[in-house]
Amino acid sequence: YIQPCNKLVKTVTHHSKFFRGDLSTIYEQLQMEKEAEPKYIPYHFLFSKDVPEHVLLCYLKNDKLVTEYIKIDGSGFTFHDALFVVFDELIRFFKREQNKPDYISYIQSSKKPYVELIFDDNEDFFLSSRRRKRPEHPILMQ
Repeated sequence: YIQPCNKLVKTVTHHSKFFRGDLSTIYEQLQMEKEAEPKYIPYHFLFSKDVPEHVLLCYLKNDKLVTEYIKIDGSGFTFHDALFVVFDELIRFFKREQNKPDYISYIQSSKKPYVELIFDDNEDFFLSSRRRKRPEHPILMQ
């Protein structure tokens, strides 16, 4: 599971549209690109520690920052309830569909992924997005 995920992350980080910053600086970058090319919808991909296991797709639409979430797992990229094995196919889908009513409706109804960090006492590290429960502690059970 980890090796395929790492390969997908590498695909994203080597893409020309990968942004090596964070959400606090992406808006300014996109605005500069929009000013240079007004008819173009600027977009970039980035990672955020707030949503592990996801790539963020950020773009400007009518001068408003739109952020969409792309889930990475061992199978590929899940975006708009579809699995994309090839990252460029996902980008083509985004470019082709972004102005269509179904796409816009999906964005309006979607939410930021819920990520729960769970501390695993047995392994002494944090697990993200796992549905495992914290092990019962004998003292707390009394």
